[in-house]
Amino acid sequence: MIERLWFRLARSHPALPFVTWGPLAVLALGLAARRGAVGASLVWFMAGALAWTFAEYALHRWFLHVGSPGGPAALRHLNYRVHGLHHRFPADDHIAVFPVWVVAPISLAIFAACAALAPAPYHLALWSGVTISYLLSDFVHWSTHQREPWTFIGRAQRDRHLSHHFADDSRGYGIVTGFWDVLFGSRCAPLPPGASMAAMLARREGPFDFQHQLRAEGFAGLETSREAARLPPSPGGG
Repeated sequence: MIERLWFRLARSHPALPFVTWGPLAVLALGLAARRGAVGASLVWFMAGALAWTFAEYALHRWFLHVGSPGGPAALRHLNYRVHGLHHRFPADDHIAVFPVWVVAPISLAIFAACAALAPAPYHLALWSGVTISYLLSDFVHWSTHQREPWTFIGRAQRDRHLSHHFADDSRGYGIVTGFWDVLFGSRCAPLPPGASMAAMLARREGPFDFQHQLRAEGFAGLETSREAARLPPSPGGG
């Protein structure tokens, strides 16, 4: 019962974060520019945007992957509830972005930190930069799972992230940029030549033992074999 409720709470329409946080971020930047200097507001905005790229990496590496397949059961269950559902069903676009109810308290904490770090009204621009950068990472993440990229940068982002999913989930934590992976030595190896993107996105992964709840939620139809992806098994994968 608890697992079924969690599956419902973990799902979100992919547009919801953008229609919720996008207008607030634009409003915050506009207020900062109106009450202060436009140039200074843009500088603080860019500082926030760059800061989020590291925060994204750190959260993904040291929080969302807190439970390794061989680790304690309690940590594996926590990992599943926080992030593992996406790893099991990477093609489901309703678990490719964070639900608003999860982001809201984090956003409030970030706003408080921005208010402590930046003078008024530039704390609004700083928070806006973090928020817009977060939305960009959500969009890039959704895109890597849902559509073919149009640009070289998009293909690099897709290959890096799908390698994290299907080749080695202990590496390749950056979504928008691979800079922090290079800096911290967690860069992913490239995907094997000829790997099928469609098969990778359709198949399931992960060692988690929740098959009865998954079937009850109607997810069983998304499952495919590992062989369809023409990739080696993920480390510790089921």
